[in-house]
Amino acid sequence: MPSHVPSRRMAALALAAILAPAAALAGSNWSSVGSSGAPDDNCAGAAVFDGNAVRLGGAAATTCTLRYQISDTWGGAGLVERRFLDTLLLDPGVVTQVRVRLMALNYGTRALTALLALDSNSFPLAAGFQNRIGSTCADLDFRANSYFIEVDLVRTIPSLLPAAGPSPGFGLVRLPSCP
Repeated sequence: MPSHVPSRRMAALALAAILAPAAALAGSNWSSVGSSGAPDDNCAGAAVFDGNAVRLGGAAATTCTLRYQISDTWGGAGLVERRFLDTLLLDPGVVTQVRVRLMALNYGTRALTALLALDSNSFPLAAGFQNRIGSTCADLDFRANSYFIEVDLVRTIPSLLPAAGPSPGFGLVRLPSCP
């Protein structure tokens, strides 16, 4: 056999190399870091990307909305059962807030629905990033819907000291299985 014609063994190895990453992702939890979000126009000059996190910069009272597209990493037939929000948030003051929503956009009706929500004001204030977990679960159907995470970083009152003022932040979101 000529050396330029691949053997079946080489073809099998090449196929395995291509399929191995997909197999490894099948059944894994989808996740995204804060710095990978797509900011809305209302974030112009307000979103500060710092490593894996995003914070609300400056001193103005504002709301900055970021979105994170969810892809089906579970490897099923488009159905993913019972998922909850698992986040890493920073809400250091009474004039700041982080809101996180799992949104579904129906392909047929174009209806937009908030399936899960988490509000940092439901938890104690903290000077550093804290793990915050939602208390409800939702099923995902990628055959009928597109999904994304929507995050609002909010400062309700202008800070007098921009360098030292409270700055909400978002570090991570995951969609693990409900217990």
